[in-house]
Amino acid sequence: MRLIVTSDTYQLSSDYNGNWDPAWEKYFARHMVRRLWGEELHDSVITAIDTLPSYTVNGFTNASTVYGVESPGFGRISFAMQAPDVVNMPGGDGTAFIDLFFRGNRDDQPRKVEGSVLQALGLMNDAFIQNRIHATGTGATASFLMKLMSQTPPLSDDQLINTLYINVLSRYPNQQEKALAVTQITKGSTAAQKRTNTEDFLWTLFNKVDFTFNY
Repeated sequence: MRLIVTSDTYQLSSDYNGNWDPAWEKYFARHMVRRLWGEELHDSVITAIDTLPSYTVNGFTNASTVYGVESPGFGRISFAMQAPDVVNMPGGDGTAFIDLFFRGNRDDQPRKVEGSVLQALGLMNDAFIQNRIHATGTGATASFLMKLMSQTPPLSDDQLINTLYINVLSRYPNQQEKALAVTQITKGSTAAQKRTNTEDFLWTLFNKVDFTFNY
């Protein structure tokens, strides 16, 4: 793995200086942009908000012996990429969200990479996303956004925006994005309005095209 990730080929940018010829794709002349798998999107969301779920992998949780081989079982997992199968896993609201991204079943339904209206609607409305963008709770049970917005001393608008961009998109906003974000989160005059505005802003980041693709 170290050899692969430190290679020049693996570290190529998706940007290409000059006129790109599709015939060069087989030579790995640049990084080819691809849509993330459903499992990758699930894990990106929970990593971005620093709140890991705990799933029970049904049928795989206890140690067992199969054909004379001891299997330790999987116990509980947090990341979808840890699941031993793609059918009905990892469980909870995560499974329905991941299934929108055509992950197949490893048997007679191959994984697909096409986009769909249901995927867009899932990123906008699915409970897996909606339950994680709200600023709720206090203390140890506070959501990621509530912890971020209740720091002492409080974060400035620029710091809040930069933190959310880094966590979700792994980059800083450009000047135009920064200006639009400041306008969005500062509408209204009360703390409750700012929380709602910031929730909407976090929702916006999860729905940006660059969140769903690997560049």
